[in-house]
Amino acid sequence: IRIHGNAIEYVPIALVLLLVAEFNGARPTLLHGCGIVLVSARIAHAAGLVRSAGASVGRAIGVAGTVGVIAVLGVIDLAAFVR
Repeated sequence: IRIHGNAIEYVPIALVLLLVAEFNGARPTLLHGCGIVLVSARIAHAAGLVRSAGASVGRAIGVAGTVGVIAVLGVIDLAAFVR
């Protein structure tokens, strides 16, 4: 249940930021890269939680990747807004 709950909390935010970046004319390679990192991070997070309910490497990679994508897209979207 926690795997799905965590995905529901973070993935929609990342997808909305990805959509806004696309509408603002971000480079396709950046969008694809963020999408690939997001999907890979979510898979790593799920794999880490399936193997262990506590802390694990997969879970840490998943969290770092997801938060990293959200941070990068947030900065890109804010920069586009300020322009």
